[in-house]
Parts: sequence; structure tokens; C-alpha cells
Amino acid sequence: MRTPVLMQSILIVILMLCGYLYLLQVVTRRTPNKNSLTLVAIVLLMIYTVLSGALILILSTLGSVELILMALLLLFATVALCMAVYGMLRDFRKLNKGILAVFLVYLLALTYITFLSRETRSQTVIKMVPFASLTDAMRSRSSEKLNHMLLNVALFVPMGLLFPMIYPEKLSTIFFVLPMGMMFTTLIESLQLILRLGNCDIDDIIANTLGTLLGFLFYAIFRRFRRDDPD
Repeated sequence: MRTPVLMQSILIVILMLCGYLYLLQVVTRRTPNKNSLTLVAIVLLMIYTVLSGALILILSTLGSVELILMALLLLFATVALCMAVYGMLRDFRKLNKGILAVFLVYLLALTYITFLSRETRSQTVIKMVPFASLTDAMRSRSSEKLNHMLLNVALFVPMGLLFPMIYPEKLSTIFFVLPMGMMFTTLIESLQLILRLGNCDIDDIIANTLGTLLGFLFYAIFRRFRRDDPD
């Protein structure tokens, strides 16, 4: 198996595993009998494996590992978006309205940076080889490419920092924050491709998701210090 295909396949496996862990987190929170969590996890894994296998077989008709990877990213992004909207509407009264307003302003700024500030291109491509951009930047020693990747990381740090602050009682876990970051960056990359405003690059998705993770780590450290502060 060629290295790019192997890396794409590994990323697909990681996505499927993350999907299971996210689903397990949601289900176990709604399981009243905590003694049956092990049984619930096993049954859920069996069902998830069967459904995932069927999904992969259906997506394999696309004939390309790259398209399968992109389809999975879009599927997970759509599910994460629907669950986030549903959860926020259901518990809207409990949300921190001030942080929510700041988060919406951040999304507007993100929309401007990723869409409104760009010009339409004549050609766009799908780049689904993980870390290809990083490899090219290191080989060519291009500071421009490295700066582009660092900017993509920094662009999503507020995502991981602000999102859990909207509703700390439920949203302050990595199982909710990371899917949100992945969802937004996947939708952005997909729309950029459709609107011809940029290429759809898996490295941008990885960098944005890493930025979300860094933002969440900052939030977790800040929250830990607040808990330890005697005042």
C-alpha cells in the first residue's frame, strides 16, 4: 500500500474510533444504571462496528480513499453540527449569553477571513494526503507555507477556548469541543471548494483541529487555576 493511501486509511480509522468514543460519551451520560456501563460499551461497539462497516462499503463505491475520507469528514461534521444546535436550543436558558455573543462574533470574523476576504479561483483541488503540506514546507524551507500552517492553528484557538465556556456544565469536555472544531473546519474547507475560494486541504483541517485542542487546553488550565484559587 502506498504511503499516502496508508496515511489516509489510518486517518479514517482514527475518525471512526473518535466517532465511537464520542457516541459512547453521549450514551453513558444517559445510562441510569452505572453498573451496566461495560455491557453498554460492548453492545454499542458491536452495533457501531456493523454500521461503520456498512457505511465504508457504501462509500467505497466512490472509488477513492480521498473521497471516502472527505465523505466521512462531512458526515461527522453534519452530525456534530446538528447535535450542537439541538443541545444549545434545548438548554438555551442555561447558556452564558455573554460568551455566546463573543463566540458568534468570532464566527463572523472567521467567516470574513475564510470567505469574504478571498477571491474566486479558476481551479481548486482536493488535497487529502495528511501532512503533505508540512512535508513540502520542510523540504522547500518555505517560511510562507509554515506561517500558513501556524495561522491555521492560531485561527481555531478561540474555538477551543470559547465553546466550552458557553455551557461549562456540559460542553467542557474534549469529546464535545474537538468535534465542534473539526465540524467547522470541514464545513469551511468544503464550502471553499464549492465556492472556488480555496483548495480543500486535509492539512488545514488537521491544523484547525489542533488549534481547537490548544484552545481547549488553555481553557482547562485556566479552569484548574480558578478551582485551586482560594479566593
